[in-house]
Amino acid sequence: AGRESGRRPKRHALATHDMAAESAGGAPVLWACRVSGWEPDDAEWRRCLALLQPEEQERVQRFVRLIDRRRALIGRLLLRRLAVKVLGMAPADVAFDRTKEGRPVLRTRRPDGTPALYDFNVSHHGDWVVLAAAQSCVVGVDVMSVELPRGDQTLKSFFDGLSTVFTPREWSTVEAARVRPGPATPVAGADGKDADEGDARPAAGSEALRLELFYWHWTLKEAYLKARGIGLGFELQRVEFEWSEEGAWSPTLVVDGARPRGWHFSLCRLDPGHVLTVAHAPLSEASTSLQAALEKTTPARAGSGGRRSRDGSRACDCPRDASLHVVPSVVTPATLAADASP
Repeated sequence: AGRESGRRPKRHALATHDMAAESAGGAPVLWACRVSGWEPDDAEWRRCLALLQPEEQERVQRFVRLIDRRRALIGRLLLRRLAVKVLGMAPADVAFDRTKEGRPVLRTRRPDGTPALYDFNVSHHGDWVVLAAAQSCVVGVDVMSVELPRGDQTLKSFFDGLSTVFTPREWSTVEAARVRPGPATPVAGADGKDADEGDARPAAGSEALRLELFYWHWTLKEAYLKARGIGLGFELQRVEFEWSEEGAWSPTLVVDGARPRGWHFSLCRLDPGHVLTVAHAPLSEASTSLQAALEKTTPARAGSGGRRSRDGSRACDCPRDASLHVVPSVVTPATLAADASP
């Protein structure tokens, strides 16, 4: 989800409330887990790790830094919670495959043999790990901590090092610092508890807003690429986001000069220091390898496993309102482990 920073987060209790019902009838899922402050002892760590399939355990243990291992473990537990709580699978039956680009896809079907037809995506950065999922469409999610990475002393040096990731128009938006995207009030406060009501967005024209706009654009592009299942090597300036007016909730996607239909981007402010973007799009927007992986669970008979549009094709259950205020359900590591346990 971007470069890690050296900021040491404030110690706090994890958020303990679950703010939305589990996905019903194909409604999109968005769960967030705050990992800073979670310090499992050896026994708790082993219990959580044992819930994963062996190859996923190995992936978690490969990370060198402790915080990266914890983020990776929480990400896997979020995936298992999706399979158990939303899709009704038994914990022992949950298994995942990966595309050639390394994107996870669900291997197992529902208990009645019908396909899951859920796409999902995980992102982690800073204090948070986030999972987004939806039925009959592709999903991408990206969360970023809004701060200068370690080693970048000034905003200018940071931007200069990444000058090719945005188009001239996008850089103009960042530098002008007039657009103040997303919801004003974050989901959680800086201490991990309920956020205070009020406008947490930086002031127009400020350096803080320029930095935040950089990360809004960054998460938008990452969410787009992850939804499509595209690996490294994609030219980022082929994708551009246009803001129609100051204070817009979500910009318009432009790819190779055209405006593709069916894309929906939702912006969320997790806490005063973290921004989040979720992308939803029709299955036809997925890369070849992702489509092939998802088609393994596509039912052969029409009418099963997902809504159908008038022409008989599978309809996308992603949000229709581009200004949708996405509010994640905040879950704790203890909840994730309990939900994923046999």
